[in-house]
Amino acid sequence: MRYLLDTHVVLWWYFDSSRLRKEHLKLIAADENDLYVSAAAIWEIEVKRRNGKIKCPIDMMERIKADGFILLPITAEHLVPLRTIPPIHNDPFDRIMVCQSMVEKIPLISYDEKVNAYFI
Repeated sequence: MRYLLDTHVVLWWYFDSSRLRKEHLKLIAADENDLYVSAAAIWEIEVKRRNGKIKCPIDMMERIKADGFILLPITAEHLVPLRTIPPIHNDPFDRIMVCQSMVEKIPLISYDEKVNAYFI
């Protein structure tokens, strides 16, 4: 199965896995799943790291790739739904990941209630 991981899920996986639900720990650890990390998540991590909001290794993209996660680039097609999705969430990183999830038909694993509201 394919899954797209929200930024905080990626960070929790590496730095605070106790915050992840057991089913998500199993899902991320399972070799048979294809786990995607959006370019938007890498972008968000770098912005927050540079602003001092989070602490993480500078090489997060390399680490993510080395661990077998699949980087999902942002394409023009991913941006099309931005015109029509409701303004539930104002965070541009989350909105892009929501659109990627919709376009690619990949479930987005997020603990953000506003993000999850797009899929109800």
